[in-house]
This record gives sequence, structure tokens and C-alpha cells, in this order.
Amino acid sequence: LWWRQEVPVALKGANPARIAAARALVAVEKGRFIQEVLAENPPAKKVDRALAWHLALGVLRRRAELDGALRGHLSRPLTGLDAEVRAVLRMGTFEKLFSRTKTYAVVDQAVRVTKALKLGRASGMVNAVLRRVEEAKHLSRSEKLNHPTWLIVRWDARYGAQVTEDWCRKNQDEPPLTLVRRGEGT
Repeated sequence: LWWRQEVPVALKGANPARIAAARALVAVEKGRFIQEVLAENPPAKKVDRALAWHLALGVLRRRAELDGALRGHLSRPLTGLDAEVRAVLRMGTFEKLFSRTKTYAVVDQAVRVTKALKLGRASGMVNAVLRRVEEAKHLSRSEKLNHPTWLIVRWDARYGAQVTEDWCRKNQDEPPLTLVRRGEGT
């Protein structure tokens, strides 16, 4: 019977994709390129590699909006937290707001990743914040559009507010799937 089967040890801990994504996000804050970091130590399973890419790129794509959603639930600025904790909070918020993952699973995995990154002292805060976080209603225009203010101002002046908003929203879309068949010579 399936409910009596032992849960594999690997599934009891933090998902390797989430650990890889969190580490990659920290490396990006330090000036590294996301593609290089994720390619260096990818998770073993293909599904985990895909999830790591999805989470890391999703957080980078929507970082301003995620930070705005988190802002109301923190007692101090997000920049005052450890880089790893920021990464876990952003990743959990992204997954909670923009994926089909159930809230309990998002929170559980975020706490496990926090502990796996040796930041167990922050696990209670991560748990509390991610349980309460929801789509932010009071975001600045640049946070809503997830683009730098200087770029929005420039595009507004050149092309108008509606075109700017359309472009910014389109930039948030995930790129289409592209399959490449490798030839014999590659």
C-alpha cells in the first residue's frame, strides 16, 4: 500500500533544485552570471535541473515585485538579511505567487533549504514570512513592471506609458520552449 511505504531519505530533506537555485541567486548578487553558476554544479536529475533554472530565472525576472511583496512582512529591510535568507525568501515568494505549488509545500521546502544552507536560526522567520506573504497591492510602478525606474522613465518619454507597460509585461513572460537537435558534427 502506497501510504505505508517509506519516504525515501532524499525526499525528507531539502530539494536539490531549490538549494541550487538559492546558491545561484546568492552568486548573482555577488556579480556572477546565472548561466555559469547553474551550469557549474547542477542537480543530478533533469527534473531538478529544470526546476532550479525555473526558480532562479523566475526570481531574477520578478525580483522587484517579490521584494515589494516581502517588504510588508519583514521587521527590517530585506537588504539587512543574509544573502542566502534573501534568496530563500524571494524564491519561496516567487513559487507561492507564480507557481502551482501548494503553500504548505513552498513553506516546508523554504524552511528545509534554509536549514540546508546552515541558516537554521532564520528558519522560523522564513516560515512566518512565507505563510503570510501575498501579492503586494501597494507597489511602485517600477516594482509592478519589474524594471529599473531610469529605464521606465526613458521609455515613457520616447514611446509613451502604454507601450512601456506592454514591453515590461512582455519581458516578464517565460521564453518559449526551443528544442535544438544536435547534428553529427556537434
